[in-house]
Amino acid sequence: MAKRARQVKSSNRSNFKVSNELLAGLLVLAIAISFFDIFAGVGTELTGYSTVENNASAAVTITSVTSINWTTASIDWGSGAVTAPGPAVLDSEAGTTSLGTWTANGTILQLENIGGDDVVLNMTSNSTAGQFIGGSSPTFKWKFAQGEGTSCTSIQDTSYTAVSDGTGKQICAVFYANDTNDLLNMSIELTIPADATSGAKSATITATGVA
Repeated sequence: MAKRARQVKSSNRSNFKVSNELLAGLLVLAIAISFFDIFAGVGTELTGYSTVENNASAAVTITSVTSINWTTASIDWGSGAVTAPGPAVLDSEAGTTSLGTWTANGTILQLENIGGDDVVLNMTSNSTAGQFIGGSSPTFKWKFAQGEGTSCTSIQDTSYTAVSDGTGKQICAVFYANDTNDLLNMSIELTIPADATSGAKSATITATGVA
């Protein structure tokens, strides 16, 4: 009888041991769930399903665009003649004509960087003063000024200077593409001597932007 009692006690201890192991396992599970809740956030529901993420995406490629445009592209003084003693001087910045019968013209040529790139701006003419006007000591000059803000860095020829023909001349170290800071003004001054040859005359100034 005493032996059976010892066996029952031994069995109870064995059952108690198993119960402790089971509780230990549940404790570990509870700790694991607690960590999961911390990282997953409040209100996360645990299920037996795996999680699959489907992600949307958007992509765009922007190409480089270099483009400059004369928004005001020509000055036309029309017909006229030199009055004594000459020479006549036509100045588009001042909007004046002296010693000549040409109509005064205050047009300012305006160049805009309409592309997406800042550029180095060069200017060149297809004619010298002699080729354009002719006669004794004619002059053909340009003058540059900011059109808005500081559109042109290291701007050149801010007073009347003989136009550059052939290889051209750098006018802006940087001509900006910013929509609120991308305009350059150019004025023209002509000196027409009394012995200039008659006839319709024109010259073309080309602006080149290099990104």
